[in-house]
Amino acid sequence: MKWEKRYKTVHRLKPEPNYSEFNNKTPTELFELFFCNDIIELLVKESITYRRQKNNNNISVCYEEMKCFLAILLLSGYKQVPSKRNYWENELDVKNSFVSEAMRRDRFFYIMRYLHCADCSKLDADDRYSKLRPMLNILKKGFLDEYKGDTELSLMSR
Repeated sequence: MKWEKRYKTVHRLKPEPNYSEFNNKTPTELFELFFCNDIIELLVKESITYRRQKNNNNISVCYEEMKCFLAILLLSGYKQVPSKRNYWENELDVKNSFVSEAMRRDRFFYIMRYLHCADCSKLDADDRYSKLRPMLNILKKGFLDEYKGDTELSLMSR
């Protein structure tokens, strides 16, 4: 008995995804494709709104400060210490000069206290993620704009 092939080889109808445009980008540029200016502006705007709702009109936060704040948050996820306050201590094993020279400790915690992604007075009670929804929508748009892969995705679950 001899087996015969009864199937045809199907060739791709479209070209393979081309990622060459990303080859010359720095890690910062790649990050900013998704975490764009719109997100930082949203965080600044909503943090100021929240601060005013709490009747604290002292100091405002600007775009550059928010970028610095976010960079410290990202670093704190990478190089962890027992407490975020440790980044500003003088102990050699926990101090991080990049953090302590970029922003004062009290300023960092001031921004952390008022950090918001959405106006709390306009939240959708049916949306569990309404506090994050504006930022998630911007991220989603960035992901869809930059995605160059196949249109068919397969997600495997365990």
